[in-house]
Order: sequence, then C-alpha cells, then structure tokens
Amino acid sequence: MSSSDVISIVGALVTVVCTWISIQQARAARRYGDALKAAKSRMALLGSAERLRAVQDPITQLPQTPTTLRGARPDATIARIRIEFDRALGSLERNGPGAKARAFLRAAEASLDLYEDSVRRTSSGDAAEGIDIGAMRAVRTAVQDAIAEIVEVTERIDP
Repeated sequence: MSSSDVISIVGALVTVVCTWISIQQARAARRYGDALKAAKSRMALLGSAERLRAVQDPITQLPQTPTTLRGARPDATIARIRIEFDRALGSLERNGPGAKARAFLRAAEASLDLYEDSVRRTSSGDAAEGIDIGAMRAVRTAVQDAIAEIVEVTERIDP
C-alpha cells in the first residue's frame, strides 16, 4: 500500500465522519426549529387565552335588566369586548390548533350581537321582552369554552 492509498483512505474516512457530523447537526437544527415553532404557537394561544380571561369581567358587568341599563354605557363595554374578540381571533389559526376556539369565539360574537340588539331595543323602548339575558350567558359560556379549548390545545403542543 502506497502513501497515496493511505492518504485516500484517510481522506475518505474524514469525509464520512464529516458527513455524519453534518447530518447530526442538521437533525439538531430541525428539532430546534420545530421547538421554536411549537413555542411560538403556544405563546400565541396563551396570549389569546389571557385576552379572553380579561374580557370575562366586562361581560359579567353588562346590564341584565332595564333597571340596570339606566345610566349604564353598555355600548362602550361591548366595543371593548369586540376589540378583544378580534385580537384573539387574529392570533388563532383557522386550520391549526386554535380552530375550535375560533368557532367558540364566532358563536360568542353572534350572541353578543343578539345581546346588543336587545339592549338597543330595550333602551329605545321598542322591546317588550327586555334584555336578552340568554344571549349574554351564551357569550360568557362561549368565551369560557374557548379559553378551556385553548388551554387544552396548548397542553397538547409538544415543547
């Protein structure tokens, strides 16, 4: 065996070792990238859950009777609730882990529309039936369901 053969064999071994190291580094980089994507998704979901938790108090403070409607400003509170709904919806994926929570928020928005309609009719004196308490409860329930769904999905995402 000549010296050029030894050099060729050593070169081939070094190439194999370097290739193996490169493959291992690529795998580690992929795992790191996947972990970053999961962390980003978790952060977006948790942010949405916090926004929705913050909106629960204003929902419970909405007027429930024509008597509590007097002097109250439900329009401003409803506008704040809608802003938080929009922010939460903006951070939830349509077809990803937040899809089911989005559906709950859409239902909450529809119920909030019904509630707002009943408040307007009641404050103008057009509604004999009063404020739609069922719609307000449906808003609260849908928000709670969305929060629970977000928390559940967040726990399932691999860190």
